[in-house]
Amino acid sequence: MLIVKSNFVENLGAAWIISSEALQFTRNDLNVYDYDLNSSLDYETFGLYLEGCTGYQVEENDFHDGLLVLVIFNSVYIQMKFTITIFTT
Repeated sequence: MLIVKSNFVENLGAAWIISSEALQFTRNDLNVYDYDLNSSLDYETFGLYLEGCTGYQVEENDFHDGLLVLVIFNSVYIQMKFTITIFTT
């Protein structure tokens, strides 16, 4: 799966990828919901959620706002690659 140069604007969860075996997630702009400490949505805001993935490549992405920037759940840490990624809140 290839996701390149996409804009995710004011989403609770920008991208939730399940069971991908060769994800390339590069040069994306993820501006998720600007969480409020008093909101019940705090732990539901995320930029990228990888579930059950292998062989993923996450490079040159901009993550803005949200509480959870990157979540990796039940994924294999073999052949993964992370490089220049900007996180701002």
